Amino acid sequence: MTKTTRFLQVLLVASESQDTRRLAEALEDSDLLHGIEVVHSGVEALAQLRRERRDDKAATGLILIDLDLDAADKHAFEVLSDMKDDPHLRAIPVILMAANPQDADILEAYSGGACSFVAKPRTVEHMVQIAQEFASYWTLVATVPREVKHLRRDLQQLNPESMKASGATVDAQPIGVLIVDDSAADSRLLEIILEDIELVKVVGIARDGEEALAVLRHETGFQTAARPDLVLLDINMPKMNGLEVLAEMKRDPALCTIPVVMLTSSSQDSDIERSYGAGACSFITKPADFNQLSAVASHFAFYWTVITKIPHLVSQ
Repeated sequence: MTKTTRFLQVLLVASESQDTRRLAEALEDSDLLHGIEVVHSGVEALAQLRRERRDDKAATGLILIDLDLDAADKHAFEVLSDMKDDPHLRAIPVILMAANPQDADILEAYSGGACSFVAKPRTVEHMVQIAQEFASYWTLVATVPREVKHLRRDLQQLNPESMKASGATVDAQPIGVLIVDDSAADSRLLEIILEDIELVKVVGIARDGEEALAVLRHETGFQTAARPDLVLLDINMPKMNGLEVLAEMKRDPALCTIPVVMLTSSSQDSDIERSYGAGACSFITKPADFNQLSAVASHFAFYWTVITKIPHLVSQ
């Protein structure tokens, strides 16, 4: 399988330390990333992003912010909030990370619009392995609004199973996924693929946006529906499209912490921009080929169970 490699510029916002330098080096060692820039304060990060916008040099495609950032000027959550309040910055994906993630921090991150929450690796070896898979997901699987499209690469050569084989063992529990797609054939195909992945369990399928919200809110006919840990959401659907569902979820205090990944046939820049701006955790264009979809599903499952922390085990 081949897929366009989208070299991605990452802004790392973290206090100056040996761990920060090691993480930057690990990310730089990935040939999937366009470049890693490091700043050591939230104020500096926001100033750089706004300067890029003003000078029409929108280089930064993704931001990785350490929750242990020195909060003398701005806490990580303040940086996230300021970005989401700025119409020119809110579509840039923001990843939060922490050495010792707390349940309250994870919930606040997703309710505030973070794309994911990563636990910082404790060893240099694990940091290198996590950095490679992180880069794989955000360049080969997910699409972000700001990319440099250049080469073609075989996605299957970046198999997440290689991390397990190399000794990077992580205690990951399966996540329950709700598939929202008006195409019965597409949703069934995805269900079949996910059934073979131990890290994911399909807990429901909704055929349109209205049904998805009914399932999530346990409305009449869906009172016993399982609460999903993550929603895979199509965009183009009857009755209520995916962007409208996403907006409703983000307005609902009971649903706003559930991660939403857009999985759609669309690859339009406007859909990508609007999805992240509305709070989507990532945007994946559905491959038409079965083997390609299987490879994407494997990376998706690994990223959302091993690499990230999500609220599925956190008391709501």
